[in-house]
Amino acid sequence: MLRAITLAVLMLLRQQAESQSVTAKSWTDIPSAEIGALADDDLQRHSGDAYYLTGLHISERRFSEAGFDWHLLRFVNSSKPDGPLWVVPHDDENAAFDAAIAALKLYGGVAVVVNSGPGSSRMQTGQGTCGGRHAILPRCDPNRNFSDKTPLFTNAFLEHRREGQPIIALHTNSPGLVPARARSRYWTWYLPQREKLGHEATDISGVMARRF
Repeated sequence: MLRAITLAVLMLLRQQAESQSVTAKSWTDIPSAEIGALADDDLQRHSGDAYYLTGLHISERRFSEAGFDWHLLRFVNSSKPDGPLWVVPHDDENAAFDAAIAALKLYGGVAVVVNSGPGSSRMQTGQGTCGGRHAILPRCDPNRNFSDKTPLFTNAFLEHRREGQPIIALHTNSPGLVPARARSRYWTWYLPQREKLGHEATDISGVMARRF
């Protein structure tokens, strides 16, 4: 039920974004020889591994929207593109990026990640509105920027979802599966819902995506 509602909301945002009749510059392929020149800490961290990106096609998209400049990187499993859409919105979460690349190689699909620049910041700096908010802000959390008010950003991700495939956002908010201070709140909320929602033990990581 939760998965169905989430997908319905995301698809609605995609339809609204497409209806805005605005387009960003198309994705630009990045030749292997130029990957090392990108100002991206995640790629630099693995620059010594010649096989890290084997089998992946890499491209980028740069655009400005609502007062913020965005740089997105797209990784496609060349031999298995019809897989999940992997999303890494926070550039400062190294393990999330590494997990996306590993999962992409194993399960296929497309990964879209936010690159905030050499500093690997969680927030995107600028001066504008973030997502559906009305206030002018100096920073924008990419994870909260999906909205019909930000069609360029929203559709840059959702355009890659294949029918029948899930959207999987990866986060590493703190060490361990569940932050200690949130564990009791999580179990208090989740366990009474488990039987009613039909969740198995393997669903826990998906439910954990909610913020405490």
